[in-house]
Amino acid sequence: MSCTVVDARAQATELSLVENIIRAPMHPADQFEAFRDVIDAGATITDVAARLGIAENLVTRRLKMGRLSPVILDSYRNGDIDLEQAEAFTLSDDREAQERVFAEQPEWQRSPASIRRRHS
Repeated sequence: MSCTVVDARAQATELSLVENIIRAPMHPADQFEAFRDVIDAGATITDVAARLGIAENLVTRRLKMGRLSPVILDSYRNGDIDLEQAEAFTLSDDREAQERVFAEQPEWQRSPASIRRRHS
């Protein structure tokens, strides 16, 4: 059995994120929310990237996804929309606008391009 020694200052969310990325992959929506929580707790994008061994631009993209409306994230988590569709909603930081676009577009009309057009 392996043992990992961590800095006492490490956040529980960050440790959970690392553990789940390495051992048992979590749903990407859960990763997005974990990145958001770690950054909101005071870590910098540079810190998170260095600790996880990933590029800063990937942390930035995941953080943006973590700031999506819970309605959009739950739809992605449940398989109602795919990653590309979810990413299209990140054009707006306004969660109410995201939810409005989501509600106003029928499922058959939720292509990423269509979602982007509605946000511009």
